[in-house]
Amino acid sequence: MKSCLALVLSVFLVTELSIIGANPSNSIPVNAIITSLRRRDHQIRDQIEQLNDQIKNITQQSQLLQGANERFDFMSTNIGILQRKLEKANNEIQNKEAQISHITIQLKSQLKNITDKTNQLNMQMKNITDLSELLQNKTDKVNSMNKTINTLKSNLETAKDQIKTKDSQITDQNELIKTRNEEIAKLTKQIEDLKTEIKTKDEHIKLQGEQIATKDSQIDGLNNQTKSNEEKMTKITDKLVKCNRQGFCPINGPSGIYKIKIRGMNTFEAPCNSTGWLTIQKRFDGSENFDRPWKDYKDGFGNINGEFFIGLEKMHVMTRERPHELYIKLGMVNGSTGYAHYDDFKIGSEDELYKLKSLGIYNGTVGDSLKYHKNMKFTTLDKDNDDAESNCAANKYGGGWYKKCSQSRLNAKFYKEGHTRDKSGIVWGSWHNYDYTHSLTFVEMMIRPKTVMN
Repeated sequence: MKSCLALVLSVFLVTELSIIGANPSNSIPVNAIITSLRRRDHQIRDQIEQLNDQIKNITQQSQLLQGANERFDFMSTNIGILQRKLEKANNEIQNKEAQISHITIQLKSQLKNITDKTNQLNMQMKNITDLSELLQNKTDKVNSMNKTINTLKSNLETAKDQIKTKDSQITDQNELIKTRNEEIAKLTKQIEDLKTEIKTKDEHIKLQGEQIATKDSQIDGLNNQTKSNEEKMTKITDKLVKCNRQGFCPINGPSGIYKIKIRGMNTFEAPCNSTGWLTIQKRFDGSENFDRPWKDYKDGFGNINGEFFIGLEKMHVMTRERPHELYIKLGMVNGSTGYAHYDDFKIGSEDELYKLKSLGIYNGTVGDSLKYHKNMKFTTLDKDNDDAESNCAANKYGGGWYKKCSQSRLNAKFYKEGHTRDKSGIVWGSWHNYDYTHSLTFVEMMIRPKTVMN
């Protein structure tokens, strides 16, 4: 049994070693060869261990078989032979491992050479890519230059056409100059004829000058007479102003400035028209500042021949003494005009903070934007009497009967261009669809006693 086992082991070892060492220049990878040899080595070692186990078993069996000494000696001899073969196989394995190490070193050297060659090849590829890009740039430049050349050729053709056109125009101009020269010759003759005619006219003018001198003398006489008449008219007007010491405007007198006398107040002057209306406020050019304190609105301010506010105290006394109607005339920058009329206008005293107590019935063309303010007290920049959280008279809105805050604002800042971005201008909301960027350019508030209409 030992001889058969040794024979099988010898054949296996020789076969494996011949497969591995028969073709040292084959193309099998070094790592694969090493792995295969190691795997074979482990297998051989496992088989050797198995053989050793079997030898131990055999030895044990031989010890148990006392009657088989000869056979034991034979197996011992075979085992010795097998051990020598095994030692020989181990030596061959070590030789193969040395060969494998040598081959591995050679392969690493070759791999390094391949890596260097690959790097060189990559560098060459990069150079080729750079050259390709450079060639493409050159090609693009050549194409661009070709386009420029084509454009220049087109421009050259256009210039040639323009030159032809100019040549034709020059020919036409020469013809025109020739025609103009002929016209100049005709005009020169006409001028000579006119000079003769002017000479004749000069004689007529001289004669007319003498007639004009006579007329000037007559005009001077008329001017002196007109001046005298104006002086007489001024004296008559002054007498009329002095004579009109009543609490309202005359209904059939000329328009002008009248002295108004109201019980309990000093005489004051006010503009009146020929139908009995007394102007209490006027805006038309922005010359007067209406952003004023309480005292100014109470007493009045401005120029009665220009922009002004007559004063709340005067308005209170006049509307207290007799029932009054209110007429408001409005104008826009585009020239359109409208009016609002109220038939029972009345304001309270200073103790009542000049409350807007009554308006009466509205009629007009601009809509009713004052009824919103009825029963409100008057507010100025220094006296806040409105219902809003902040002072409605701030931000240059001017004094007024504010609520929260206004639908009409006739004492606000004047904008001659007729509009404002910050909505701080003169407004009458119902007339311009409550677009408060509009700013009116004309306002005139007038009152007169209701009995004047009877």
